[in-house]
Amino acid sequence: MQTSSIRYRVADFLGRHPPFQFFDEAKRLELAAHGRVKFHEADEYVFRGGETRGSWIWVIEQGRVELLDPLERLKDVLGTGDVLGIGAFLGTEEYMHTARTASDVILYAFPIEDFNRLVRSDSRATLFLASYFSVREDPTLGGAAGRDEYSAPSADDVWIRESSELDRRAERRLTTIAGDATVAEGAALLAGRREEALVLVDGDERPLGLVSRRSFVEGLAAGLDASAPLEKIARPLAMFRDSSEVGAYVLEMMRRGVEYLGLNVIGSADRPLDGLVAASDIALLFGRNPAQLHRRILDAEDVGALAELAHDATGLVLDTLEDRTLVPWLGDVSSELNRALLIRAARMAADALESEGVEKPDAEHSWVFFGSAGRRELLTRVELDFGLIHGEVRPEQRTAAARYYRELSRRAIRLLERCGFVFSARSIRPTEAQWRRSVSGWLGHFEGWIERPVQTGIYYGRPFFDPGQAGRNGRMLEALAAPVDEMISANPDFVRVLAHDSLARVPALGFYQGLVVDDSGEETERLDLRSSALYPLTDAVRALSLLDGFQSGRSTFDRLESASRRFPEKLMLFEEAAEAYKVALYHRAQAGLHNNTDGGVVHVSALSKFDQQLLKTSFRAILELLEFAQETFAGSGE
Repeated sequence: MQTSSIRYRVADFLGRHPPFQFFDEAKRLELAAHGRVKFHEADEYVFRGGETRGSWIWVIEQGRVELLDPLERLKDVLGTGDVLGIGAFLGTEEYMHTARTASDVILYAFPIEDFNRLVRSDSRATLFLASYFSVREDPTLGGAAGRDEYSAPSADDVWIRESSELDRRAERRLTTIAGDATVAEGAALLAGRREEALVLVDGDERPLGLVSRRSFVEGLAAGLDASAPLEKIARPLAMFRDSSEVGAYVLEMMRRGVEYLGLNVIGSADRPLDGLVAASDIALLFGRNPAQLHRRILDAEDVGALAELAHDATGLVLDTLEDRTLVPWLGDVSSELNRALLIRAARMAADALESEGVEKPDAEHSWVFFGSAGRRELLTRVELDFGLIHGEVRPEQRTAAARYYRELSRRAIRLLERCGFVFSARSIRPTEAQWRRSVSGWLGHFEGWIERPVQTGIYYGRPFFDPGQAGRNGRMLEALAAPVDEMISANPDFVRVLAHDSLARVPALGFYQGLVVDDSGEETERLDLRSSALYPLTDAVRALSLLDGFQSGRSTFDRLESASRRFPEKLMLFEEAAEAYKVALYHRAQAGLHNNTDGGVVHVSALSKFDQQLLKTSFRAILELLEFAQETFAGSGE
């Protein structure tokens, strides 16, 4: 580009598009000085797949270029500002795809060496280019030093990853007392310290139980004498491994409903403690602790308080959703908060029925999540799918029991709606009799899906193969696991049918000038994350996981990890799919929490160029997983 005006025009154009926008004008002018302008009419080939790569890389100034596979199938669509021939960035010797113009096109061509030298001088530019090839951040490509919308997240900057300061505090907090001490001795020891709790230990310093200040208050209120053994007011101490991340401590507290964790290297009471971590310490050090919110939800006195806490729970998830690396942990946190809200709402509903003189059935019951809630991946308050499972009821009680469980479900859902949950006609709810069954009734459902998958419409039964405990009683769900697993083993064709029905969807191809492009080349303004990314991936991974049997409470990330152990040669495929899933869930959560929807549909205009590129690469990773799943089930005899 010889003339000064052209150089400035090219440099100005480059400055409006990544990765060139990260460089000052002087560097863009230097690159433009060695560039060329190329013109192509429609239906011309810029290069063909398999050809030896030349010494140039291109940026599209205007027009549309389509990338085709060896069978001339559309693989991607590129437009203004997109880089063409990007494989040169990784040093590949041949073009992977064929580039054919779909309109008149103007290209700016630059020497590969100049391009690579420029891009590798800035970590943000390097990261953006790396996103063309992988969803994962690759430190060998320059890392991500600068933090902006184009930069990958940094785990080191996130509070849930911390551990060292909390572990030091846990060590200082630990105060022990002999297991045969009296209440008076315990009170005297605690009175002289700032700590809120004591740990009773045996002669070998192994923990026997926990006594908090509240334990003393409750014990004295119950008339316990000061000379009584301290163990009378002690509670079991939950144990956990030390040196874990803060996020792991928080989740363990939520799952076990405790405010303290005893720590040692193996997380067992069979050896002395190294420290005692308290929920209050986490809140003090980091300004937040979902475990404390979880406890307040379970203790909420009325629906007004419960609704306020539900609002706080939504705000906590939104405030913590800083980047996609947090999605799996936030899914776990959100699941525990949703579970607590359901438990408390159901308890309020049951108390109201009792106050009205409605007799409770003798059979025990519990709640069970399905679909994204069952997989611990629901980050919004929309479409909380759940049902009710109860023990067997005597024939003479069945009518009354059915009325009780129906009314209990109706009131619980009404309270959840007061807490901001949104249900629709497609939601799975226990107010419908078919999703409110005894153990044998639920086994009948699974028997139909597994033995007659085509006739019973297994495609619509997919969420029920993602169950997760929602109530306090996990025995009801456990009672389903073994029989369902046996049914699947006895019907080897079931998983293949499920896979065949589930793998019919394919992800979108990418984006072009603010539009989503699907595999047929059609363009729309809105991206349906469900059909373009979430459903295809979860369906494929669900089918693969059933090769190892029916299990509850398994997230898509858990299933991908299990699949990588079953197919170790495909480790990178599953890791890439996990990162792709984080990207899709992150955008769904952002859209859903901000707009009070399920977040399944995102407007392309709300996505940055980097967002679009990561999503495009995610679509490709999901497609590769689908192709692997199709090959697996096409040749599987299991």
